[in-house]
Amino acid sequence: MRLAHIRILALVLATTTGAMAGEGDWPQYRGPKRDNVAVGSPKLLDTWPAEGPALLWKSDWIPGWYQGGTSGPVAAEGKVFVYATCKEPKGKQPKEGGKLYHVVTAEFLASAGWMADLPEELATKIEAARVSKSRPTGTDWNSVFPWWEIKDEKLQDKERDEFLAKHEDVGKYITEFIASLDPKDAKQFGDFIKKRLCISANSRYGSANGLRWEQLVQLSKLQDAGYATAREWAAALSKAAKTDYPLLFHLDSSRYMEGAWRACYDTLDEIVCLDAATGKTIWKKDFPVNEEGVRQLRKSCFGSGEALGICATPTVWKDKCYFAGAMGLYCVSAKDGELVWQVKRKPEHAAPLVADGVVYHCGTAYNAETGEVLWKMKVWNDNSNDWTRGASPTAMVSGGKTYLFASDGGRTLYCLDLQTGKDVWKLTCKDPWSMEAQIAGDRVIVNGTVYKMSADGIQPVKEFVNFPGMGLGMSWIVFEDHIYQYIFTQEMFRKGGPHKEDGLCCWDLQSGDMKWNYRGPTCTWDTDYTPSIVADGKIIASFGSGAHFTTENNSVAMFRPTPEKYVLLGTFKPDLIPWTPMAMAGGRLLVRTERGVSCYELRAGR
Repeated sequence: MRLAHIRILALVLATTTGAMAGEGDWPQYRGPKRDNVAVGSPKLLDTWPAEGPALLWKSDWIPGWYQGGTSGPVAAEGKVFVYATCKEPKGKQPKEGGKLYHVVTAEFLASAGWMADLPEELATKIEAARVSKSRPTGTDWNSVFPWWEIKDEKLQDKERDEFLAKHEDVGKYITEFIASLDPKDAKQFGDFIKKRLCISANSRYGSANGLRWEQLVQLSKLQDAGYATAREWAAALSKAAKTDYPLLFHLDSSRYMEGAWRACYDTLDEIVCLDAATGKTIWKKDFPVNEEGVRQLRKSCFGSGEALGICATPTVWKDKCYFAGAMGLYCVSAKDGELVWQVKRKPEHAAPLVADGVVYHCGTAYNAETGEVLWKMKVWNDNSNDWTRGASPTAMVSGGKTYLFASDGGRTLYCLDLQTGKDVWKLTCKDPWSMEAQIAGDRVIVNGTVYKMSADGIQPVKEFVNFPGMGLGMSWIVFEDHIYQYIFTQEMFRKGGPHKEDGLCCWDLQSGDMKWNYRGPTCTWDTDYTPSIVADGKIIASFGSGAHFTTENNSVAMFRPTPEKYVLLGTFKPDLIPWTPMAMAGGRLLVRTERGVSCYELRAGR
């Protein structure tokens, strides 16, 4: 690193920049300065009642988690902005009270090999022939083409016949079976039998090899039923089929159900603006996601992109809202949601950073007013599918310049001049889990390690050699020269068991000494994905259900950050969806649920 840059950075490293914010605003990911601090927070309650703080309002339906992603809300100038990778339900919807997903439709059942009026005795014979060991194996229809996603019945029949033409042994087996039946049944049900016997037998529920007849019978009882969330649908399915249904996060192990779920909605990039005082919708804008966008979602973040949507939290700067969606980077008017500009690019989970008229997002800087490309990183791992691609950048102002800390899409963290993109220094990190830098005085905290800036460059603080490298870093809080962080270590991740440093930990930033660590009901391994908030000398943090995070939502705890001991001040259950940032707006806590946004009063004396 050049000495001049070192001296400039060392002067005012504690000053962090971000979106333009008034007092009480939370205009971007991790707050006004991207350090998790609620600037100018009013006096908050010192403890919460047993039932938790008072609920002020709930918004109208805004899909979250499996229905719409894990992007957090932001607040600016009396408004709340929320992005959703919206799965808009198809079919007839209730007039009030949200929307419903109709997963098991007549079309899906038919494509899966169901016929409602099939005689029971004949159904038993057909199923016996389908699962018989004498049925030819090898390449099955399902491995050639996902026929359950073909909407046109004629095209579905065409694919089936082409499969049989290529696999004469299967065709012969089916022909001989149909010939063995009563001629009347063969004539009436021949086409159905041909399709049903093309679907191979399965060994586990929901696999692409086909659903058993008894499972289809149970599924048919759910036909046209509506569900508010994917979790409700999964619970109903498990009960009806008397089988533990694989969660939608793992759809690759349940391709039939994946097909049913995909068929019941349209995908949209959706941005919603709410009144911060009442939660009422001011405006909502939807942008269609095309087939290529959906394909890219399926590839992103190790395949979880389609299931959980885009996780990037919006940024409000001046009179505009910037957000990353399935179809790229958007800039809309904060007043009415009208599109100002859009840059089409692959889906990315990092929150865009806006400062000094520049928008930075995943390797590229844009003019905040026009969307014009200003510069690109010299090295951006565009083909990487590493978790680091979802790491959001931070920035600081020093010596009149704004410096950007951002990953290269892989495992290298860069310090860049925001206006020019020029490299100041770079740091290769050993783990991909924690690439979001925290700034504290002359120290940079990243990837589970504290580094010190000096005239000699950037050096690790040796006292922190035992600092866990697996902490995901999003929950880090630097408060009064101490670090507070939820941790799960590599040992816990790999072996599934506790480690001495798992849980909520406190370190002395200067000496590197661990002051305490706490393991209890408010400390679970999935907690570290969710950024914490410091306000009025208190830390507000999410805690989850551990291994059950795919079926249960998170709770929220408030504790006092002291180096002496863990002091819990209250907990409650607002149904915060996992991994989703919270926001503070003038002493009010905003949390995103599966069905919208909820606002809670945390101020004292209210």
